[in-house]
Amino acid sequence: MIFEAANKSDLDGVYALYQAAIGGEFCTWDEEYPGWEQIRHDFAGGGLYVLRDGETLAGALSVLPENEMDGFDCWAMRQGAQEIGRITVAQAYRGHGLAGRMVGEAMDRLRALGRSAIHLSTPTINLPAQKTYAKLGFTVVGEREMYGGKFFLLEKIL
Repeated sequence: MIFEAANKSDLDGVYALYQAAIGGEFCTWDEEYPGWEQIRHDFAGGGLYVLRDGETLAGALSVLPENEMDGFDCWAMRQGAQEIGRITVAQAYRGHGLAGRMVGEAMDRLRALGRSAIHLSTPTINLPAQKTYAKLGFTVVGEREMYGGKFFLLEKIL
């Protein structure tokens, strides 16, 4: 499997991954989010990544150009921090550590670019994601109600 920046021909596949996740046990996404607006924005900013298994998209992740959570007072590191979001793995590929692999590879790329920390959020109901992020060394630094639900805010100092 290869983790790489998405190309234009991947955009429909990323949308399909997002739509397939809706309604899943731990997913708080809906028909509106994430959608084409986020896909186009992340792709245009060079922050949309895919995990490719041959011709099949096994997952997607975005390195967000703006860190919209910067204003929260919980972060140990703000300067040089980057937000990762919209992490999804195709149903057929779940349970094999691929979300962790994608986040780990994104962290390696961001570390090489001189980023100091990674910020992300996960729904408080998403226990598998919480376990994945804990294995990667993320720390829960806060909890917020946002986007119509409760989320843990996590940080990893690079």
